[in-house]
Amino acid sequence: MAVDVSEFLRRLGLEQHVDAFEENAIDAETLVLLSNDDLKELGVAALGHRKKITVAIAELSGNGPKTPVATNPGPTAASTPVTTSEPVAAEPQLEGERRQVTVLFADISGFTQLSSTLDAEETRAMLNTYFKASDEIIASFGGTVDKHIGDAVMAIFGAPVAHSNDPERAVRAALDIHKAVQRIEPPITVHIGIASGQVVASAMGSESHQEYTITGDSVNLASRLQDLAKSGETYLSDAVRGGLANQIQCTEFADVSIPGLDRNVTVWRLEEFGSAGGATNRTGFVGRRHELRQFSGAIEDCLETGRGQTIYVRGEAGIGKSRLLEEVEALAVEGGFSRHKSLVMDFGVGKGQDAIRTLVRSLLELPAGTDKRIRAATADKAVESGLVPPQNRVHLNDLLDLEQPTELRSQYDAMNNDYRNRGKQETLTGLVTTLSAAGPVLIQIEDIHWANSIVLNHAANLAAAVPNHRIILVLTSRFDGDPINNSWRSEADGAALTTIDLGQLRAEEALDMVGDYFEISKRIAEECIQRAEGNPLFLEQLLRSAEESTGENVPGSVQSIVLSRMDRLDPMDKQALQTASVVGFQFSLDLLRHLMGSHQYTCSELIDHALIKPHDGGFLAPRRFKWN
Repeated sequence: MAVDVSEFLRRLGLEQHVDAFEENAIDAETLVLLSNDDLKELGVAALGHRKKITVAIAELSGNGPKTPVATNPGPTAASTPVTTSEPVAAEPQLEGERRQVTVLFADISGFTQLSSTLDAEETRAMLNTYFKASDEIIASFGGTVDKHIGDAVMAIFGAPVAHSNDPERAVRAALDIHKAVQRIEPPITVHIGIASGQVVASAMGSESHQEYTITGDSVNLASRLQDLAKSGETYLSDAVRGGLANQIQCTEFADVSIPGLDRNVTVWRLEEFGSAGGATNRTGFVGRRHELRQFSGAIEDCLETGRGQTIYVRGEAGIGKSRLLEEVEALAVEGGFSRHKSLVMDFGVGKGQDAIRTLVRSLLELPAGTDKRIRAATADKAVESGLVPPQNRVHLNDLLDLEQPTELRSQYDAMNNDYRNRGKQETLTGLVTTLSAAGPVLIQIEDIHWANSIVLNHAANLAAAVPNHRIILVLTSRFDGDPINNSWRSEADGAALTTIDLGQLRAEEALDMVGDYFEISKRIAEECIQRAEGNPLFLEQLLRSAEESTGENVPGSVQSIVLSRMDRLDPMDKQALQTASVVGFQFSLDLLRHLMGSHQYTCSELIDHALIKPHDGGFLAPRRFKWN
């Protein structure tokens, strides 16, 4: 059975587990032998992920049901179905479903002229190479290849599965497509359009042939933006740029008339994407005084005693974890700490840009994109200066994506994966502790709810070393997917872990945020505060689009976060939440069961995921889940 294990996982939307499978030498032959316990050992903690993998393995073996196809893969065998890491599973809706999505169109520049210089076979080969490169990139960022149209690719981010950051995924995919096509022979360029908005997603076609696709103004707009873009350019709609305003650099064009739309639209040319996890400084920092005092105390204690702490910050999406850490970083810098940050991503990252390698490069003061020659020279210097012992050079080469020299190649090849991983953990931890002898160090690893077993083991190894050195280690996670369990604590050698759970902003803190928006009326401000329910990101987005966000309308960025949580649910629980939002914010279980036609249904899963809460003999659904 010829199966690419990495592609197998990506097709399931579980690419965050690729590294663990590769590190443990899981190939096509061993894949079909994996049991539920084996998957646990590999670090696949979520039950839904293990179920999804075991069902797919059964299909590979011919012993299971076929998985519904979620996309039209286009005319080439290289096309890749939908992939995503955030939700556990989501099947395409046969009936129309309103969804917030981001649409990407990528088209080869000057294709007619280029194809005239090639014969039919050369043109076909070039197109297949282009489609393969673009489709794989789109899939790696969790997008769906909807179709190929001539020499164009249409991709969807947000259907049939939503993520909390679909516009970011689409923009990053566009940048990578531009780079990838330059390596095609003959080299080509593309022009790309990206737009966000509400669409209707459903299976469309005749009784004999149906495809899952979307319809709506955003599709037309993305296509028109692609037409406007010149060779090598990416044009964004105002909604895409607005959602990423603090992360990207753009050039604004005058309002443009788009055929098929009844309004002019603002068009933005993408120039550059900022570093992931960078400071956003969206609004003034409000609240979180108690949490800041905890961090301030930890920093002061570390400076006085020379002993560090591991602090674990948890909270739902948008609750302000990253914003809090920006303030913590400022406090640490005032205290003389060096600071190093990495971000665990649940979608495609370039080689050497995973969380651990990013952290190592930061510790060695290597900027992103540093070439191999400089990385090798830095590795030499690290060994010569005593930052890394000579016996760990082989592991440092691995962490810096350097080829092993002849004298170390046989040593590296003789190691098993467990030994290599332990060696890399020792190298990273040794590097941090050695640097802490020269000055206090702040290490931040964000979003470990996406982390695989390898990243978690690195974090645990660091946590074990922290108490005896001038190190503050900060980890962040969402409640949903929290990976810190007894096994992790054991790996961390029982090191103390201070947990800070971020709750909702208080009403007076939310009012302080409103103060940044001088033209917001009191009535609109109160409506925004009520709808945001203490979530600062939701409140900020509601305030930014205040006039259009009252009543039943919610900004697309908020809808994406909400949809990403809903898409993780089982179909019955998702139906229950949708039904509850239609009934009203307060409902009874009896009414919900009646409307669903299921008299055995319980709300336990929705309660466990903090999507509803008991209230006055019934339940309350958050206002953020109602916008249709």
